[in-house]
Amino acid sequence: MSDLENIRKIKSLCLKELDKGIIASWQSLLDYSSEFEFESQSLYLIKSWYDSIYNFSFLKDIPLDTEEIFFHSADLTEILTENGKRRYEHDLTQEDLETVYKIIALKHNIDWNYKEPFCSFSFKFEKKEIRVSLIHQSLSSTKRPKGFFRFLNNKVIPIEKYEHSKILNAMIESKKNILISGSTGSGKTTLTNSLLNLIPKEEHILILEDTKELIIRSENTTSLLSNKKFDQSLDTLLAYGLRISPERVILGEMRSKEVTSFLLAMNTGHKGMISTIHANNAKDTVHRIALMFMMYGNMNLSYELVLKLVCQNIDHIVFIENKKIKEIINLYGAEGSTIFHDSMIKQDTECLQEIQSV
Repeated sequence: MSDLENIRKIKSLCLKELDKGIIASWQSLLDYSSEFEFESQSLYLIKSWYDSIYNFSFLKDIPLDTEEIFFHSADLTEILTENGKRRYEHDLTQEDLETVYKIIALKHNIDWNYKEPFCSFSFKFEKKEIRVSLIHQSLSSTKRPKGFFRFLNNKVIPIEKYEHSKILNAMIESKKNILISGSTGSGKTTLTNSLLNLIPKEEHILILEDTKELIIRSENTTSLLSNKKFDQSLDTLLAYGLRISPERVILGEMRSKEVTSFLLAMNTGHKGMISTIHANNAKDTVHRIALMFMMYGNMNLSYELVLKLVCQNIDHIVFIENKKIKEIINLYGAEGSTIFHDSMIKQDTECLQEIQSV
């Protein structure tokens, strides 16, 4: 039997173990390979393959400024860096890729199968924090799974690096309720991290997330992560969290029914709340959150009344695009479907006076 055939047998053994929920150790593969007479070069190839697939060493070769890798398939992989998106060449086969997905989910105790076809979670590779999103082949028209690896920025950008930093600083100091909106990858989380680190360290902060992305240096922080397996949703965590007297509540992202609890918490007097949401512009953000409240709120309220509730409790909306702040609006209220607001991107002195007077 040739070395190539023996290597295939070892790979097949690894896959069979994975199907049983077992991650084969390198020692177990060494023991198994001792049954064959390998040349040293072949053993080296097996070790390289094992490190690449089981220890994710393929991630060592990516550019330092990588923001995201899109594994559509082994033949179509794209990488997003500071210079834009381009095709990315690598040595992983389609079988290798699918094995990586299984291992990474298994290592992190994530259910990923026909019953749970989509998952998103964070893991650490060396010093890189990576958010992985996996789509099961049962959802794909190509019958191939897909993986998306987003590299999280673990460095907090000083607020002074943003335009209108004085306005942002004043919003935090005045404990305003802020919603940060934008598209995927626009910089919402990065901006949120910058704002978090302006909060006085003596204040107790409650942070609620699906996956760990927010960074804050203060020890006076309670961070909770949702857990679908144990039915701990963001909505449930928010209900728990409000019982521990937080002075500020930060919600990683509004996606579903947590929008109701978050907005109602504002309505009962909580200040300094911050969250992010997907939207196309600042004004669209208001309508989007109102629509989500209608969808998940299970309350018999008219859209006009919900819109009024949104505008009365959210003080400011910051819209960010391509890592740059495009809009900041101040909400005053609503009448019918009309939103009363104005732009805060004016002269800094005028804006600061406006924030402090509201």
